[in-house]
Amino acid sequence: MQFIIPLLFFAIMVGLSVYRSKKQNNPLDAMAQWPYEKRNNPLTPEETTFYRALNQYLDPSLVVFPKMRIQNLVYASPESRITYALLAKMQDKYLDFAICEADSLNIVCVIEFDDGVAPLKTEQENADMERILRSAALTLFRYQPQYQYSDTDFTQINNLYHQGSY
Repeated sequence: MQFIIPLLFFAIMVGLSVYRSKKQNNPLDAMAQWPYEKRNNPLTPEETTFYRALNQYLDPSLVVFPKMRIQNLVYASPESRITYALLAKMQDKYLDFAICEADSLNIVCVIEFDDGVAPLKTEQENADMERILRSAALTLFRYQPQYQYSDTDFTQINNLYHQGSY
């Protein structure tokens, strides 16, 4: 019993020493300025072309949001007993574009744009994404890059919006 307090004190001191040494050895702390640089455009050239086509051919009452985290679009019900497992399925996932009503920002649909720049998702990741979106009643459209776009490329999205079935 008489050794417990000194042993506990020793363990705390060793722990503090290790914590301080790890904290002091971070090379970023020694840098006056971190070497981050601003990107000129957050979208790839193909995504930029597609974004412009969306803005040109979609109904003017719609607004386009690029690079949306899935957690900004859907949530796991807090009543669920497996909320953390559901949140883990969404972690670090994003959609290329979300189409929303300009006035209310209600989500009309989401778009996956396969420009081949981002790493391809596995079949399981695609299946999980589709299951999440289907569960949240969000319509997913998939597009491939094209040399040129026209209004007919976006008819399904405009029709979905005009029918109000989203």
